[in-house]
Amino acid sequence: MFGIRKYTTSDLVEDIKRGGINEQKAITHLIRENEGKILSFVSSRNGSTADGEDIFQEGLTALILNIRDGKFKGDSSINTYLFAICKGIWYKKFRKVVRDREYQSSLTVVEEDYETPEYNMMDTEQKDLILELFGHLKTKCKETLYMWGSSFSMTEIADQLGFSSSQVAMNKKNKCLKELRNLMESNTQVQQLVTELS
Repeated sequence: MFGIRKYTTSDLVEDIKRGGINEQKAITHLIRENEGKILSFVSSRNGSTADGEDIFQEGLTALILNIRDGKFKGDSSINTYLFAICKGIWYKKFRKVVRDREYQSSLTVVEEDYETPEYNMMDTEQKDLILELFGHLKTKCKETLYMWGSSFSMTEIADQLGFSSSQVAMNKKNKCLKELRNLMESNTQVQQLVTELS
């Protein structure tokens, strides 16, 4: 019975360059050796399993293209190189999405959008009520407002969230702010709160 082949970095590079069955076996080896590590890395930084799988596939694709284009020089092991690519992709896309505390503190700009004398009089519990409404927005809206609140440019938001242009990202941000306002206006607790403060 044949054992699993032990690859060196040079072996993997050469097999990927050869293509065909050699490349497929090399890729299978890379998946077996690295996918779990990437999934664990993303998971430890508040990413989901699906996020980890996406990051790994994108990183693996980038690695293969870099090998074919001669950009990978073999200065480090191929596993280290792949991990660095995946880590860079994760940080580029979600570098400011971390713990819940940091996530809520990033809403400063959103809060300032509603800053009125009444809002400034609210206590922490009352402000938490408004922040809770933020949680009812769809994921894309939360990501857009989060990044905007974290001082990302519209171009960066468009690039990282897959919008076709900075103008589309701006339109999305405005639409999401409107949705948040509507949620606030339709929430009886918020209405009562405003009445009490007025």
